Amino acid sequence: MKLYGESAVQALIATFPEHKWLPWKFTVIRSSWWSDPQHQREYINWVSEQLGIQKLEEWYKVTNGDIMRLAGGNSFLFQFGNSIRKALVTLYPEHQRELHKFEAKPWDHWGSEENQRKFLDSIKEQLGVHKMEDWYKVSATEVGRLGGIFDFTTRWIANN
Repeated sequence: MKLYGESAVQALIATFPEHKWLPWKFTVIRSSWWSDPQHQREYINWVSEQLGIQKLEEWYKVTNGDIMRLAGGNSFLFQFGNSIRKALVTLYPEHQRELHKFEAKPWDHWGSEENQRKFLDSIKEQLGVHKMEDWYKVSATEVGRLGGIFDFTTRWIANN
């Protein structure tokens, strides 16, 4: 065992390399294992298989609870501040995600002007907004239909 840093998991993986090991299924795994982006990607790919996710857009409906019910879910989410969105954006930055489409949003998401602008930019075509003056004709109901509400005292915010 000393060869493997006192790790039974590493010993098993090295001794039986022909087996496709899923380290997160062990009852104990070093927390440092989760800090490797390659391990994180392996895990999220396994999660997508377990949840039957075929397209990237299907991640928008996944909740923390869905992942926590799977082996290793708590440890995985902990690496990303319990945010599926942060995990996906970190692991797959090449895929543009419209963050407002995620079911759950962090408490400070809509406090960011950048997030507000991304949301408004993503819905303006659907609302027929081609120039700034067109926003005067947009109702709160129309925005609500597309996933947000207008709070006249503060700013655009998500519908949770």
